[in-house]
Amino acid sequence: MVGKFFKKSFNKDVFEKQKITILFFIFLSLLFFFFPRKEKPIFKKEDLLIDINKASYQELLSVPYIGKKTAKQIIQIRKKKGKITLEDLRKLRNYKKFRYFLKD
Repeated sequence: MVGKFFKKSFNKDVFEKQKITILFFIFLSLLFFFFPRKEKPIFKKEDLLIDINKASYQELLSVPYIGKKTAKQIIQIRKKKGKITLEDLRKLRNYKKFRYFLKD
C-alpha cells in the first residue's frame, strides 16, 4: 500500500529539479568556503601610524590603548623635554600595546 502511494505522488521531473538545486547550493557553499572574498583595506598600515612627537591630544586619543591620562602624560613629557625618547615611552602605561601604532 505504501509503495502504491509513493509511486503515484512521486514525480521524477520535480525530483530532478530539486536534486539539481541542492547540488548547485552545495557547489556554491564549497566555492565560498574554499575561495573567500578578500576585502582590500581602505588604508595601509603606514597611513594609520602617528608621530608621537607631533600628534595633538585628539590624535593621541584616537590611538588604541592611549587614554586621557596617557595622552596628557605624553604632552607633558613633550613640553618638558621637547622630544620624546623610547625610554620615556616605556615608562608609560600600556606601552607594549600601543607601540605598534607609532611611527619609528
